[in-house]
Formats: sequence, structure tokens, C-alpha cells
Amino acid sequence: MAVLNLRWFAAALRTTFADAGQDGWGAAATASSAAVGGLFFLLITVVAALAYSIAGSGNCTLTSGLNDFAWACAVLT
Repeated sequence: MAVLNLRWFAAALRTTFADAGQDGWGAAATASSAAVGGLFFLLITVVAALAYSIAGSGNCTLTSGLNDFAWACAVLT
């Protein structure tokens, strides 16, 4: 739900900037919210894959690498 709220907020910013005649800033707000939303979605996907399928396979190297990647995504967002 937080990702959807972020997208809604960016759309509201874009509308406000468009009304003020500054469409470039609105496009930048939309693009940045799409990038952050994509990172959040990727983080959720990796953590869910770790929790439900990959960790049970017994491949500790893959599990450890994906866990490190998930933490790196959390730091970036």
C-alpha cells in the first residue's frame, strides 16, 4: 500500500506542477517516484523469494548473496 500511496502522491505533485506551468518538475517527480517504487517492489520480491522458496533449497551461497542484495536495496531506498 505504501508504494501505491507514493505513486498517488507523485501524481498529485505532477498535477500541481502542471497547473503552475512547471511540467518539467512534475515529470521529474513522477519519474523519481517510479524509480523508488520499482526498488521497493524489487526488495519485496527478493525478500519473498528468500523466505518462501530459495532458502529451503539448501544453496547457502545463493541465499546469502540474495540476502546481501536485499539489504543493499533496503539501504538504497
